[in-house]
Amino acid sequence: MKSFMFKSFSIVLLLLIPHMLISQIPQLMNYQGRLTDANGAPLDTTVSLTFNLYQDQGGTTSLWSETQSSVTVINGLFSVLLGSVNPIPTSVFDGSVRYLGMQMGSGPSTSLPMPIVSAAYAMKAGHADTAEVALSGGSSVWSVQGNNTYYNTGNVGIGTNIPGYPLQVISPLSYANLGGNSALAGGHSMSGSTGYLGGMNVGAFGSGNLYGIWGISNGGNGIFGQATLGGYAGYFEGKTRVTGDFLVSDTGKIGIGTSNIGAKLDLAGPEDTDLLIFEAGSADRFSITTHASGPDYLSIRSKFENPDSQIVVFRGDGKVGIGTTNPNNARLGVESSNMNTIRAECSADYSDAVRGIASGIEGAGIVGTGTSSTAMGVKGTGVGGRGVEGVSESDYGVYGRNSNSSNYGYLGSTNIAIHGENNNGNSGSLGGPDYGVSSDGDLVVDGAYRGNIGPNNGAPFPRPAYNSGWVVIDTNQIITLNHNIGGDVNNYIVDMQFKSGYAGFGINISKHGGDVVWGTDRYEWGSYWKNLTVTTIDIVRFKDDGYAAEMRIRIWVYN
Repeated sequence: MKSFMFKSFSIVLLLLIPHMLISQIPQLMNYQGRLTDANGAPLDTTVSLTFNLYQDQGGTTSLWSETQSSVTVINGLFSVLLGSVNPIPTSVFDGSVRYLGMQMGSGPSTSLPMPIVSAAYAMKAGHADTAEVALSGGSSVWSVQGNNTYYNTGNVGIGTNIPGYPLQVISPLSYANLGGNSALAGGHSMSGSTGYLGGMNVGAFGSGNLYGIWGISNGGNGIFGQATLGGYAGYFEGKTRVTGDFLVSDTGKIGIGTSNIGAKLDLAGPEDTDLLIFEAGSADRFSITTHASGPDYLSIRSKFENPDSQIVVFRGDGKVGIGTTNPNNARLGVESSNMNTIRAECSADYSDAVRGIASGIEGAGIVGTGTSSTAMGVKGTGVGGRGVEGVSESDYGVYGRNSNSSNYGYLGSTNIAIHGENNNGNSGSLGGPDYGVSSDGDLVVDGAYRGNIGPNNGAPFPRPAYNSGWVVIDTNQIITLNHNIGGDVNNYIVDMQFKSGYAGFGINISKHGGDVVWGTDRYEWGSYWKNLTVTTIDIVRFKDDGYAAEMRIRIWVYN
């Protein structure tokens, strides 16, 4: 169930108005009230209110009635002008006590009708035919000059016989003073709320238990202030609460801690000034803090109470730190002790999660440094794609170096796919311009050297340093072959093969080295090589040989 609690009301004061102004008298009364629920909590809503002026307190005879269908209630308070829908006839106030009753919607009256104090009877001034009628009753201190009625000396009181102001009105609930130090001052006797207009230095002032100054507007400005000489249109000293939108025009600015506003939002204050941002009811409170010690910087912290919880730091020297206030020589420095320092994901086709571009000499798009025995400078994991990719137009796509041993390697140079070199001068390469694998040192294989040839996955044999191809040779002939390998012939490995036209022999090594048969006649079969030097080798075929019509010599060299 809802109930009304009467707060205060005021009535347009129209006293001793001459007859020629009767048509200008507004038949209106200002009324303020307070709406709460059954527990006394103020409401925020829009309601329909019906008002009645009764002849008696029991509310049996209504002299006037009107319904205001859309009354705005804010924090329980509302304000209406009675007579704005149905003007109040002046005949209602004939000198008798009248009573005001209210009801919300189609419900019953909220309480017994309340008596209206004498201030409302100012409307009765509309019945004065002439100023003389209003002044009748004997000798008077009022003067009339043309259309003007005035009073030169003393004060006028309504509800008091000892007025202390040029015009003083006192009722059981409120009072108003015109003149004195302020043009208009008043207050509410029950709540202690006070206010004045036109003070020495203040245009309007209000002091109350709930609101100092309260304004309601259906489409304009509830409270309006304007500064024309460089002052403040509104000045707030203490906490300021806004329950609706806070609007600043596109030409306006907001300054906190400064009157010399240079930006849309200008915050100024001492060292370690904080801007706190948090969600109501949440334990997480983010803050933006300025620091003047050391290099000037601004930090964003995830925990306002913990100064070590900085998320991002923007330094005055143009550097940015994440997890650190000292990014050293980097524009962006990131540090973490318990999680991935940087993680990037990209699901779009032909796009990069991380891309580094360097255009200077000895520059690198991405550099990683591992400072422990198991740490890696750069690590990439690809699920169906590339873990790490580096692209260079003129240098190395990916370059890696060990700072302790000077061992280094790179991927994707101009002529070599992969190259590595240790501090002993041993080096190796993969994917050169005319080779697959190149090594300047020993090639160490812990497992088998395998390929995909044959049923046992055999691997291709190393290419020989010299291959003569098939050379036709006659019987009883010696041919010198020029191989020009150089080096040390003691490190040569020579292979010799024959090819024969005899059926069933083909490529063979039959009678390799020669064979001599003694009998009635001497027979010499076979072939061999001799006189191996760093440039030549001789091949020899015996006079009776039938198995080596062609010969092939291949030479390998080992270190």
